[in-house]
Amino acid sequence: MKYRIKRLAAGGLALLCTCTMHLYAAPEAGSHAETNRKTDWTFTPDAALPNVLILGDSISIGYTRQVRELLKGKANVYRPVNADGTRPKNCNGTVVGLKVAEPMLKAHEWSVIHFNWGLHDLKHVKKPYTNIKSNDPNDPQQSTPQEYEANLREIVQALRKTDARLVFATTTPVVPGTLNPLRTPEAPVEYNAIAVKIMEENQIRMNDLHAYCLPNLAEWQQPKNVHFTPMGQQALAERVAAVISEELAEEKKASEPAIEDSIAGDQPIIRLWPIEQVGGEANRLRYDVTNRGKIRYENVSDPHLVVFPAQAEGPRPAVLYCPGGGYKHLTPKSEVIDWLNECGITVFMLRYTVPFDREAAFRDVQRAMRVVRHRSKDWNIDPDHVGVMGTSAGGHLVLRLSQNYNEPAYKTIDEADQLSCEPAFVITGSAAYLCKSKSDFSLAEEFLMNAKVAPTFMVCAEDDKTHFTGSVVYEKVLRAAGGSTRMVISETGGHGLKGVNWYPECRDWLKELGVGLDESGALASAPPSPNILIIMVDDMGYSDIGCYGGEIKTPNLDSLAANGVRFRRFFNNAKCGASRVSLLMGRSNYAASQGTYNNPTLGHVLKSAGYHTYCSGKNHSTVNLYERGFDHYYGLRDGMCNHWNPGLQREGEPIPGSKKGRTRYWCDDELTFDTRDPDYQHYFPKDFYTTDAFTGKALEYLSEWEKEKTGRPFFLYLAYTAPHDPLHAWPEDLAKYKGRYDEGYEAIRQARYKKQQEIGLVDPKTSPLSPATHKDWSELSEKQQAGQARIMETHAAMIDCIDQRIGEVIQRLKKLGVYENTLILFCSDNGAEKIGSNAVPETIGTLDTFSAIGKDWSNVANTPHRMHKLSAYNGGSRTPMIVHWPKAIKNPGRFTDKFAHLSNVMPTLLEVSGAEYPEEFNGVSGRKLLGESFVDVIFDQPVKQDTVYMNRGGQSFIIDDGWKLVTEDGKNWSLYNLNKEETEITDLSNKEPERFNTLLAKYNAWRDSIKLR
Repeated sequence: MKYRIKRLAAGGLALLCTCTMHLYAAPEAGSHAETNRKTDWTFTPDAALPNVLILGDSISIGYTRQVRELLKGKANVYRPVNADGTRPKNCNGTVVGLKVAEPMLKAHEWSVIHFNWGLHDLKHVKKPYTNIKSNDPNDPQQSTPQEYEANLREIVQALRKTDARLVFATTTPVVPGTLNPLRTPEAPVEYNAIAVKIMEENQIRMNDLHAYCLPNLAEWQQPKNVHFTPMGQQALAERVAAVISEELAEEKKASEPAIEDSIAGDQPIIRLWPIEQVGGEANRLRYDVTNRGKIRYENVSDPHLVVFPAQAEGPRPAVLYCPGGGYKHLTPKSEVIDWLNECGITVFMLRYTVPFDREAAFRDVQRAMRVVRHRSKDWNIDPDHVGVMGTSAGGHLVLRLSQNYNEPAYKTIDEADQLSCEPAFVITGSAAYLCKSKSDFSLAEEFLMNAKVAPTFMVCAEDDKTHFTGSVVYEKVLRAAGGSTRMVISETGGHGLKGVNWYPECRDWLKELGVGLDESGALASAPPSPNILIIMVDDMGYSDIGCYGGEIKTPNLDSLAANGVRFRRFFNNAKCGASRVSLLMGRSNYAASQGTYNNPTLGHVLKSAGYHTYCSGKNHSTVNLYERGFDHYYGLRDGMCNHWNPGLQREGEPIPGSKKGRTRYWCDDELTFDTRDPDYQHYFPKDFYTTDAFTGKALEYLSEWEKEKTGRPFFLYLAYTAPHDPLHAWPEDLAKYKGRYDEGYEAIRQARYKKQQEIGLVDPKTSPLSPATHKDWSELSEKQQAGQARIMETHAAMIDCIDQRIGEVIQRLKKLGVYENTLILFCSDNGAEKIGSNAVPETIGTLDTFSAIGKDWSNVANTPHRMHKLSAYNGGSRTPMIVHWPKAIKNPGRFTDKFAHLSNVMPTLLEVSGAEYPEEFNGVSGRKLLGESFVDVIFDQPVKQDTVYMNRGGQSFIIDDGWKLVTEDGKNWSLYNLNKEETEITDLSNKEPERFNTLLAKYNAWRDSIKLR
């Protein structure tokens, strides 16, 4: 392998113990042999894993075994041993240095070598590698600084030849009075300085074990000894293993095929296939094809894209260009590429497998489209505006792709293959194989499929008789089939896209599609409306998920937060049904009947804007959402149900637990039925679980949307019931949290509050932790503690399961190629509830129980806020809100302090989708939205702080200019300054009477106005 120059970017680890010319692996844990006892130190390496060599002194030998255990499954970790297989007593053999090291270095191909030569190792040595012994009993046989430097330089040169990633470990500290009186604390410092100089000159990473060990030397080093205790060895091993892991990651990254390189003209290139695929499935032909003794097609042994970036700001459209005619337009840069760049379109020219192997070439085209979308961010490309262009054989390929983009052509290789290869538009010139005479790949009538075909622009010349007839026939058939097409024909022009003055008409055509630049240099039209996915969970506290401070494993939500925006101050209506109606209708629950949905829903307004509308999950009303603007609705119409079985008792199972024996209703489009109706029990099979069922139906809707190929966006409302009671979780999810909550309420609450500060969610100065209202854990009996721990374990497992299912939906969006332009909103309908359960541990979570989280764990879940579900205080009404939209969000990963409410969601979605709110609905005119959009947050514009209201019977609040006036009974009000104290601890009603009265009057005026609507 070629020697890599840059080595400081990552760490590598190999310690050289030069006791022998034979090289074996470190032993498995527990096989530590006594000194000089013959032991089998060999092992069977995993050929798929990289090899790591540890070279060094006796201290290095001490931690090698632990390093190997820490890297198990990541690398084969070797170190040298005696020729007879015994464990070396020390590194006395290092006096011969390179004589022993060199054969070891040839034993394997090394990925990483972590090495060190201590003070005692590089003794008085002269070539040919013989030790100069001293007769002085006080001579430590330690090399002089000059000898140390000379020897170490020679060692480094030998190691560099291996092409391994090198890491040098500095000599560990010593204390006075160790084995040899001449060893001093100053000696390692002096010799390490020499080593640092050499490693910097050679760009080799340093692992500063000296500095690492120094603070803990008294605890880690054996008394009056240079060697380390088991604790010290483990600490060293963990440090060394961490550095090796980093180097292995860098080595792997460096060993992957170069994504970008340069060719003639300094144009960037992107390889299509991983290097191991070249010559295999991705590349089929390695020979030149001749025509009349001349080479017509170039030998392409490594298919790739040549990139011609457009010099324009903002996400740009792109064209995948497939040249034909013997790659006539491959090099130099052609006129058509210049023209596309002038239009603001980046060109990815495909250098594909020779056209005589058409299936291979088609695989290259499919792969190219997916790679371009996968790399869209790297090139500032809009993945939804990637078209294809081709001439002759390349024209055949792009026309085939326009109809058969879902055709499986090769085995999935990596993430790129999860994306769509459907083109947004097609431009073709004199496409080959359109004539019926070329029946092998005719694209005339019999070849057209009843599938969506991308808008197509065709260029051909009458004198190009080979391809003219077929092009005309194809265009007529495509038009008759309802396809969007345009054709430009000239009398003459030759084979391909050159020679025909088609640029102006094609540019106008591209403008109509919203592709390219207008004369002013701006995008011809606004980007397409986004797909919309709203995910709502039930009764989840402010601090439950990882990105809001929780210990619950939510990697998918955390990723959305890291690449989106998190609201610190997002409010709901503190009760499931009230919040969900507010979300769907954009209004206060006071003004919108929860039972009848008497105002337009998101389903209504988005459907009117051309959206497909789907809902899967909990509705919590008395109406079927299929009757309220949704193309499809599946799920629980009511507020809660048994997660395992909302229906009747199944054979061999106990009676499902229920709350007060209440009747629950289920919907499936126009069908609404009692969950206990015997005729519908097939909806609830034995493997039923609400979270899985709702997710599965949502994925079905996305599949239906993909098959319909209408070109219209979708709105999907995925409304989970979990983690609302009853507490039910899959055993495998529950097992992850076994024992996690044995510490009790306050320990978990404090840990969450600390994490919230660390991630920047709360400032302890303005968000002091509200007074605890939970019980003292120590006052509970062991049985009570076990029961309470099981409650929270189940609550956590339910949220964990939701995150897993969200991950499945995200992967589907990526596979469909719509993830970048899908606006995802995640929220909870209210905080954790205070209703509890006294169930014993062994019954919590079983099908026949109906346990709940309770006010003590609710106090933890709602950290740092006070109160619970049903309360207008923050614990009930303030919950997480994540907004994620890769195509549009500016400066992702940030928090926002904008005050917002569920009623603000509809105005926001109307603004980004272009939908309009109807002035008249169900015979009532004069309706209008009351809330404001929060698109200023999405685009990171200056935030406008709007007044936020909540009204749900007695529980109400108004938030204006950071001041919150709140009541629990509609009569007694409290006043808080959220700008100075977010957690509502200090009531300022008496200190701020004027502000109190102003806010109350403003709230009353708002309440009276919405009664009329």
